[in-house]
Amino acid sequence: MDLPEMDVSGVALDDSSTVYTTAQLLTDLKDIWRSERLAPELLPHKQETVEMLLEQIGTVESNLEKAKHVKDPFFLHCHKMEANRVRYMLSNYLRCRLEKLENYALHYLQLSAAERDFVMTTAEYKFLQRYQADTEELIEGSVRTFLPANLAILDKWKEAPLKPRLESFVFVKPREQINGLILGASDAPVSLEQHSQYLLRYSAVRKPVMENKVILISPISSASLQEIFLSSLF
Repeated sequence: MDLPEMDVSGVALDDSSTVYTTAQLLTDLKDIWRSERLAPELLPHKQETVEMLLEQIGTVESNLEKAKHVKDPFFLHCHKMEANRVRYMLSNYLRCRLEKLENYALHYLQLSAAERDFVMTTAEYKFLQRYQADTEELIEGSVRTFLPANLAILDKWKEAPLKPRLESFVFVKPREQINGLILGASDAPVSLEQHSQYLLRYSAVRKPVMENKVILISPISSASLQEIFLSSLF
């Protein structure tokens, strides 16, 4: 199934003039990390947020190093644990993005320049180019030499590259009221209430997700469902 073109003309990137607090940065990190892990495709990059958080972590770790000889080290351990937790979320967020680039390398290489700049940083695009070049070199050197000359099977995967499954279902939580959402070709427009939770096809909420108006969330566990059910009986 062909992917619809990304409409990036009406979606603004982060305003560099905005001043963020540490609490806001951490809240944003949790949201973009969760959404990136649950989305079937690569979401718009958040390079500014990542860089600011890395700077914050560096400052915290530098201050902790200077204060390591204090008499009561308990608070130092707490701050170090928090810094490690944030660094883990950042690392996992970036690893998740690289995994998507590896899985759908040809697809993302075929994006237009505007779409590419919207979803990828310059470093990610360089990684993608290098990864695809190394993959093709490996295939040419280890597979093609053992195939008949007239067999074009290795060229077909370039013509129809693997693409993200946009029709998969996701749990979503709107940040704001969303009106006029079309869930299907024959469905009437619906509204999504702010802070409510829905199970929808990703393709139906793709644009709000890209615009950061909707975040993706993990489904509640069966234990939580059982607890909710039992509490409703009493």
